[in-house]
Amino acid sequence: SVIGHCIGDGNLSLKQFSFFNKSRELIDEVIKNIKIAFSTSIEPVEFKKSGGWEIEFPTNIARLIVICGGPIGKKVFLPFRVPLWVMNGSNQIKSNFLRALFDDEGWVKIKINHKTKTVRRMIGINMSKNNKFSEQHKEFFEAIRKLLLGLGINSSKAIKMGKTKNGDSFGIIISNFNNLSKFFISIGFTNSIKNQKLLENLTNSKRFDFTPEIIVKNQKL
Repeated sequence: SVIGHCIGDGNLSLKQFSFFNKSRELIDEVIKNIKIAFSTSIEPVEFKKSGGWEIEFPTNIARLIVICGGPIGKKVFLPFRVPLWVMNGSNQIKSNFLRALFDDEGWVKIKINHKTKTVRRMIGINMSKNNKFSEQHKEFFEAIRKLLLGLGINSSKAIKMGKTKNGDSFGIIISNFNNLSKFFISIGFTNSIKNQKLLENLTNSKRFDFTPEIIVKNQKL
């Protein structure tokens, strides 16, 4: 899962590995997994930042993460792939990697369309990339699709989801009850807010009122 977080909200150089998140659960998870994978004696430098926490690990940890396939530098300007040891790993390795990545970059959403009177419950993930590397970025998400499929979870093809100041945003979407339930059971979220939102989507049998005066709900985490 350390590599998943490195690709997500992590930042890796040859001098240090840092991770920022507003979820204390994810901060504690990264610290725990670094200790399990590399050294129980490691204590990161930690400080509060922008409503969350940032932790920083020293050069020896950074170099080990590089060896494991972590991308070095600003990821928006850097094409990278899912490491082969993850692609060819056990279901547990794939699940841990995906959970970390979706914890950092994923979202849970309910989309209600009043015109078609339909409700769509989704999990999605998207990341921005400089347009120069759009094709490589789509290939990265195709690899994510393959990992999900290996766990019995179907998802959309890699699609463009918009533009940001850094470039185009690409990602994938998981929908329908069967796929969402398999994601909940086989992967889930460490972030308890996202995990609870997913559970509510799976167990909520509420019928939505599609009368004209009702405002469309569009909930996203």
